[in-house]
Amino acid sequence: MLQIASLINSELEILTSKTPPKLKSGIRFWRSGATGQLQIGSRFSNFLLPDQIGSLEIEPALRLLASGELAEGFETKNLLSILEELSLLDQEETEINYEYGEEENRNIAASNNRSVAQDSFLTRIEIEADGITRTPKVKDGGIRKVLERREFAIQIHGSGRIAFALLGTLFATGFELCEITKDFEVRGRDVIGGCVTKKDIGRAARLKMAELLLESSLYPEPSRLLKRANLIISIGSPPAEVLQEWNRERIPQLYIDFDNSGEIRIGPYIEPGFGACFNCVNIAENESGRPSINALHGSHSNDDFEVTAALATFSAGIVSLEVARIADTGKSDLLNKSTLYSTLNYLEPQITAWERHPRCGCNWL
Repeated sequence: MLQIASLINSELEILTSKTPPKLKSGIRFWRSGATGQLQIGSRFSNFLLPDQIGSLEIEPALRLLASGELAEGFETKNLLSILEELSLLDQEETEINYEYGEEENRNIAASNNRSVAQDSFLTRIEIEADGITRTPKVKDGGIRKVLERREFAIQIHGSGRIAFALLGTLFATGFELCEITKDFEVRGRDVIGGCVTKKDIGRAARLKMAELLLESSLYPEPSRLLKRANLIISIGSPPAEVLQEWNRERIPQLYIDFDNSGEIRIGPYIEPGFGACFNCVNIAENESGRPSINALHGSHSNDDFEVTAALATFSAGIVSLEVARIADTGKSDLLNKSTLYSTLNYLEPQITAWERHPRCGCNWL
């Protein structure tokens, strides 16, 4: 259970301590109506368990475990080991020390609003944590991983409805150090519903970005302490000098690209110095006879295309999941890979693997 020990202004101290073993949030156990076998997990992902391990009756032991009352000992060791290997067990608790500054504490008129914000924060962060609780090696219900997202800085290079949808989703997921690097005016084609509406047309992107942070942030008091980017998300092709700077600073990059309203390519994720680079992808595309990302960039800068609202929202969700995976685990399913989605086959994306190209300069470093 997440606790707030006390409510420093935009500062979090993460405290984790050992606790008695307990089943993770959302984990249930039951007997199959058809076979009577003992099962554990969720409705959609579950495992069979024996009725007994040695002299230990499993079902009564699970009841005690669900409430955190199972005594650890020789008899329960094997059961706990199995459940831990299946990522069904929590053995730690993370507490948040979230304090307001003295000036805010004296503002009695704002106390009720703060209370509502705190309740919302607790509810929302538990939802985000529950979503990753079964990640291997997570033992505190996922709370620490979500809190650590607050220090993960992301720069979005590009514009359009994908940029706004992505920004709002990342803020709500716990990433606060996110920004669209380019300032521009919101256009009619940027309207996507929810995060950007008709009333936003003509507004400066930086103002809309600030509004999204305030309205969507996971935290009661959003932080805007900018730092060096941990990840670049590039919508379209970056200028050569910008790309060179990213590679020189060894900043990981995730690419999003499209050249019509019904198709979008997500990936590859690139770690400079490891595997294929952005130029490797360009060279490989040119040699295969397909237009390269650079060739498509002209279309983007001329504002000729924008993806459909549904595809933009869908893509923002996919990218946000991948960003969370990168931040939480340091790994990416899109490392040196890209997935092409379209409105015609969004359930069957085309996956392409990229390798270092022998004609690319990165191969000589």
